[in-house]
Amino acid sequence: MKGITPIIATIILLLITIGIASAAYTYIAGYWSGTASGVLELVDQFCNSEGNATIILRNVGTKNISISSISVVSIDGHVIIKDWSSETIQPQSTVTFTDDNTTCTMCSYRFIPPTGPAVQVTIRCEK
Repeated sequence: MKGITPIIATIILLLITIGIASAAYTYIAGYWSGTASGVLELVDQFCNSEGNATIILRNVGTKNISISSISVVSIDGHVIIKDWSSETIQPQSTVTFTDDNTTCTMCSYRFIPPTGPAVQVTIRCEK
């Protein structure tokens, strides 16, 4: 009995190469599609002398994020509603959220964009 012929060996190597290339393409395409959408990133958070919480976020993706689609909820129970109308956060642009009616000393906010991960921010404010 002889070994595998060179033609069959070449075909097997080509199939293995195509399989590895397909797996790599699927992984890379999934990674890049996640960064191509709108993704929020925390830039800064602070509390001023009047006890107002300020949060600055940046869209690090390549697509616009509708500001009106971001839900902001304080973990202590009260819902923060800010009229942002129909503005959008352009790619690589920032937006500032200010809670000028802070009722807690330790407030947590969760910004949930339509795509991408949520951003949770906890700020300690004392009046």
